[in-house]
Amino acid sequence: MLGFPSVALAQEAPTPPANPAQEKPPAADTKPPAADTKPPAAVENDEQKPEATPSETDPKEDTESAALVDCQSAQEKCQLESKDKLAALQKEVQALKKQLEETEAKRNAEVMPWIREGDTQFDWMKMKSGEWLKGDFKKMRDDDYEFDSDEFGLQTVDWADVEEFHSPHDMRYVMLDQVVHIGKADLNDDGSVTIQLQKGGSITIERAQLLSVVPDNHTEWSKWGLRVNLGATGRYGNTDSIDYTAMARLSRRDEFTYTFLQYDGTYGFVNDAVNANKHLGSSQVKVFISKRFYLIPVIAEAKYDEFQNIKVRWITAAGAGIHLIARGPVTLDFDLGLGYQQSRYLQVPTGGNSQDDGFLVRPGLLFEWDITDDIDFDITWSSGLVATDMAQSYHHGTADLAMEITDILDLNLGAIYDRLEQPAPLDDGSVPLKDDLILTLGLGLDLE
Repeated sequence: MLGFPSVALAQEAPTPPANPAQEKPPAADTKPPAADTKPPAAVENDEQKPEATPSETDPKEDTESAALVDCQSAQEKCQLESKDKLAALQKEVQALKKQLEETEAKRNAEVMPWIREGDTQFDWMKMKSGEWLKGDFKKMRDDDYEFDSDEFGLQTVDWADVEEFHSPHDMRYVMLDQVVHIGKADLNDDGSVTIQLQKGGSITIERAQLLSVVPDNHTEWSKWGLRVNLGATGRYGNTDSIDYTAMARLSRRDEFTYTFLQYDGTYGFVNDAVNANKHLGSSQVKVFISKRFYLIPVIAEAKYDEFQNIKVRWITAAGAGIHLIARGPVTLDFDLGLGYQQSRYLQVPTGGNSQDDGFLVRPGLLFEWDITDDIDFDITWSSGLVATDMAQSYHHGTADLAMEITDILDLNLGAIYDRLEQPAPLDDGSVPLKDDLILTLGLGLDLE
């Protein structure tokens, strides 16, 4: 216990003198005694210190150098391990991506029949019921989607009932703003339409933006259609009678317009005497400006009727129309035109007027009903209401029930009705009947 204080005192540094000036060395001697200033190791001048040999290097510096080398080696090792882990991670990502692509392809093959069957030729249509139809997409206009299936024939369905479609053929997709996109398209389950443009690239639009879809015809000839109906009714015995009827319509359809030129004729006789002889030529040009509205810049008619004393009746007009009903199997259109009418008569009484004319209002109606896939029923009606003289007004209506025999041949049962409010009197003063009705039965050739 008594030895600890002496040890502690031996380790303490010498206490500096209270007055440093008393310990200052003599001026003649520039170097103070080593024992009075600092420990021997500290009083040696650096210039007099001999250079250290390799064996005499500071161990602390060797340790720091070795630690630095070890750190660099560890960093390089860490970088190599990071690169290996990154490469392994990239491989895992690629494998996962490939697996997802295979899963998506498998799902698409299950959901999309053209992928499952490897088909690149046919169009496909999916109904809301989940059924897929394979065939040929004809057109979409007035919210009617026409699809020709080998198994079910020509189908006309409401555009809203089509859930998806796939068309690998170039079609003309007409927008509400009259812009036309040409290419192949898919209607997706989210209601969007993706068009692979013919000129390259793609565009995605909403189905509500589509006004119509028509084939991308490369020739003018393919835009034209023809429909011909021929009928006859007869009776033989005490009275021999026969009536012949004919209708021919030449039409042209593109993405914005529908034009037709039509002829309707009836010729009949009883016991070799003519009892029916009338002919009507008509033409219209329709310009579609939206899904519901269309313009009719040209309405023209010319009629001859021997037994209503009409030599020629000319009508020129223009107007506009609206699709009142365009959903499912039923279509109802109404149009209204303003124009001018001129009538000339075959016979007139002495001093009578051989010609009448006046401005008219022309309402028109079109009703179409697809009763079944093979049976259609159509009604047309038009009136010419002459504002300056209502007695000159006329009415014309047709009804046609068509039953499909083949893709282009129909069996037609129809009726033709004409009425004049006040027929012009004949030269003997007699007046023809106001009403004229003819029933027809015949065959129709449909190439429209």
